[in-house]
This record gives sequence, C-alpha cells and structure tokens, in this order.
Amino acid sequence: MTAVVGGLRARLLHDSLTSLLQTGLAGLGWLDPGRQHQPFQFLHGPHTWQVPVTFNAIVITSEGLDTQWVELGSNLTTDAAYFSVDLYAESDALGVHVSNDMRDLLRGRLPGGAEREMMPILDFRQPTPAPIGYAYVLDVGVDRTSDQIPEEWHRHVFSVGVTLYDTYY
Repeated sequence: MTAVVGGLRARLLHDSLTSLLQTGLAGLGWLDPGRQHQPFQFLHGPHTWQVPVTFNAIVITSEGLDTQWVELGSNLTTDAAYFSVDLYAESDALGVHVSNDMRDLLRGRLPGGAEREMMPILDFRQPTPAPIGYAYVLDVGVDRTSDQIPEEWHRHVFSVGVTLYDTYY
C-alpha cells in the first residue's frame, strides 16, 4: 500500500475534521430536526465579507501548513495544519454554546469528538472510510469577531481555531 501524501492527504485531513464536527454535533443533538434554531449548514472554503451566508453556517477553512523534519536521513515529517471553523450564528447565545461545543469536541471532552487529542484521518475514497493515520489536535481556542458590523448575518461570528499535527513518511 502506498502512502497517502500531498494534496490528497491535505484534503482528507480537511474532510476528516469536517466529519468529526458533523458527527459530534449530531451526537449532541444540534442537527436534529424540529430544533428551535435554524438548521446548521457546513460549507467548505472562505467567504468574503461582502457575501452573505445563511444563519448557522459553519465554514471550515485551511489557514496554512508548516512542515518540520522529524529525523535526519529519512523523509519523516510533521505537518502543522492550521484550520479556522467559523460559525455564523443566529444569536450570541447559540454562537457561544455551539462554538464551545465544537472546541470541546476537538479537545476530546465530549462524546463523538477526538480521543486523547487524536483525530483519525479517514480515507473517504473508500465506501467505508478507514483511518490512514492520526493527527494530534492541539492549540484549540474560540475567538469572537467584533459585533460592530452593520450586516445582521455577520454580527454573531465565532471562530474555533485548531492546529492538527500530522506525522508521516
């Protein structure tokens, strides 16, 4: 079996992060029908400030990647992949609650999230995705965008930042 590297590995890492958050939020009941809030929608990629998004959109963006060599004489590296998970909430109360649930899913403090700061990197090319490796989940935090913005859809934006460390040959 050949190693999964390059752009494919980066895409599978992004998709695995999305899957972990979707599964975790579903397990907590956030995606159940009949809730009092508007449904959540996962979007891939950044949006400009001028493009409106629906309330409760969750946008997962890859912010960058740094590579460090682990040992001399081999091609073993650790990639630090930086992600931003932006929540365009319909209210402050919902934004605080869901953004901190996502934070604790990533920190492994809620069921359905990372385990012992580890997240499986799943191979979504397979009918039943299996792990091709694991990423360490570190540096998780929640930030709040200033609420001094005139557009209503952009007043309750919360960002969960996370660094995923992926070591492989």
